[in-house]
Amino acid sequence: MDALAESLARSLIASADEASQQSPSNRFIVLLSGIPGSGKSTLASRVEAHVNRLAGTVCKSLSMDGFHLARSELDRMPNREEAYRRRGAPWTFDADALIASLEKLRPLPRPDTTPIAYPTFSHAKKDPVSDGVLVLPTDRILIIEGLYLLLRDVDPWRRLPEFADQYWWIECDVEVAVERVARRHVESGIEPTIEQGRARANDNDLANATFVMLHRMQDSDIHVLKPAFDESL
Repeated sequence: MDALAESLARSLIASADEASQQSPSNRFIVLLSGIPGSGKSTLASRVEAHVNRLAGTVCKSLSMDGFHLARSELDRMPNREEAYRRRGAPWTFDADALIASLEKLRPLPRPDTTPIAYPTFSHAKKDPVSDGVLVLPTDRILIIEGLYLLLRDVDPWRRLPEFADQYWWIECDVEVAVERVARRHVESGIEPTIEQGRARANDNDLANATFVMLHRMQDSDIHVLKPAFDESL
């Protein structure tokens, strides 16, 4: 995957430089999506590292996970038990807040402008952290990764591409992805055993994967990426 990440970084720098000639007041934003376990966060962080090595510290990778609804919000839902069981489904995120955040991040601010707080997700607290990361005025390239960023026909998610320049989709075998997610559930403490991790992945994450594949943008509108299988993901 690292060779792919470096190739994408070089192409991204060139695309951002070209775009800055036409729209110097905007950041260059990439939306990166794929099914659960496809390697979105890994690829985003590796591309970020390569861009910053090649072009200076101008790139930041962000996740949509900070827009999970907090547990206090899930507690108020009439289907509370289902909300916790299906946490990670589209309706357990604040998509409107994500759209508002991208709208705010899109303009490239002056160098002396105050950084913009962007939310992250704490697996220890199992809740979002509203000011988890700061987007600096020097961050002129943003890579935002997440499950539902490339939905073509689901409101309000389908508005997200309005605020981006490129759309990347990671192809990944579903069985490989489910096994990765099962291991991740155990490593993060969500499930105690790999068997329970697989059960959760098949019950929830597989349903989300099916939803994303059914509703994502067409191949003709996106960059379809096919990284080599890598156990380290």
